[in-house]
Amino acid sequence: MKIFKKIVCYSFIILFTPLIFIACKTKEPSYTDGLEYKLSSNGQYYILTDIGMAQGDTINIPNQFNGLDVKVIGESAFEDYSFIKKVIMPNSITTIERSAFKNCNSLTSIVFSNNLKLIEDYAFYNCKNLQNIDIPNSIEELGDYSFYGCESFTILEIDENIKKVGKSSFYNCINLEKLYFNAKNCQNFGTQSYVFYKAGQNVQTGLIVYIGNSVQSLPAYIFCNNFIYEYSPNIMNVIFEENSNCSYIGYYSFAYCNNLTSIVIPSSVNTIDSCAFNHCNNLETATFENTNNWMGTTKGSNIQTVTINSSELTNPETASTYLSNTYSSYCWIRKNL
Repeated sequence: MKIFKKIVCYSFIILFTPLIFIACKTKEPSYTDGLEYKLSSNGQYYILTDIGMAQGDTINIPNQFNGLDVKVIGESAFEDYSFIKKVIMPNSITTIERSAFKNCNSLTSIVFSNNLKLIEDYAFYNCKNLQNIDIPNSIEELGDYSFYGCESFTILEIDENIKKVGKSSFYNCINLEKLYFNAKNCQNFGTQSYVFYKAGQNVQTGLIVYIGNSVQSLPAYIFCNNFIYEYSPNIMNVIFEENSNCSYIGYYSFAYCNNLTSIVIPSSVNTIDSCAFNHCNNLETATFENTNNWMGTTKGSNIQTVTINSSELTNPETASTYLSNTYSSYCWIRKNL
């Protein structure tokens, strides 16, 4: 009898295990039904246009509709839908259009497409509860006001392929503690770009900025907000990653960052443009990994030059005074490179 039971048991396992395996293997993800789409003008893909009849606080967007890829989340598609808490995008999505998630106040989590290239203006404007996001390395451009008012960010990473960051993109990210800037060659910002307006202002220990070794040049005005202390990000420390490749620190890049206390200038840097550390009144130490062959030059018709002695730059306190005050209006260049 025991032998018979074992035979029956083994037979059951042999017969039904493949079925269980197939069922597990072929289980489809639970995509959100009821979303509305429109066909692109060239008829080759679909644009998600509205929430339609979809329900629930999680939106899981399918990668296809009617046999074609869903490539775009359209303008204002989810604007003002305050019940949405999570969005999952398929890798078919390449563009998030203007105001797509504007004022989604309950949105806390988003999974981006790994092929996303463009986030347009106001896309996540005023998403106050959106937590730390993983911006994919495929992103090339962030539009104006794209993450304006995202107060819950504590960590932010700007990846290496980003070439343009629009004005006020991270305006009022007041709880930002760490910023990893990895953009290889991001274009310069403007005098009133306000990209990191008041970033980290609520953080008692201040904002730490990490400059990745993929960075070749640090954009002009990146952390300068219209020459006003109160608007500047609460940066207390800047750290260049080991084996830095950054050769250029941009014009007015850290100007008026009054809480910045220390910085190490890596040996890769051969140009510190005019006023890069202008009015950084609390900069206590600036440590140069290479103190040799620095000279300062002014711009305009009445060009003046000054040799900055290596022996003086070896003192971090003296070097900080030179950068933020004495020679702050000069463009610093390392000669004989």
